[in-house]
Amino acid sequence: MKATKMNGTNSGAPACKRRYVRKAIGCRGALSNAIETCHATLLEISEGGLLFSCAKDLHLGEGLELQFYLTKSRHLVLRGAVVYLVRKENHTLGKYYGLRFVDLDIFNKMLIQSFIRQSKS
Repeated sequence: MKATKMNGTNSGAPACKRRYVRKAIGCRGALSNAIETCHATLLEISEGGLLFSCAKDLHLGEGLELQFYLTKSRHLVLRGAVVYLVRKENHTLGKYYGLRFVDLDIFNKMLIQSFIRQSKS
């Protein structure tokens, strides 16, 4: 397993040093760049970004649009940039990526915060 962060370090920050609380989400989404769209499995979400898996080769700094349902009735369309990647060979989910949200508006930020708080209960 090889992990790479955008700042060049080889591992992610321990949970106690993370800026935002993360919550498992476990849903499907659609990722789009300027050329194509692919399916992704969303694994964790925070108000700063999310961890997802997909079979497509993405690159650090790549800009993406992500569409998914946060809840059954809340469809979100968010933009972000790839800031972390882990490539695992022979793994059913493909490659793991960290996406940092870009230009997240206050409404969507509050929806994500509420989802995380409700899920902790």
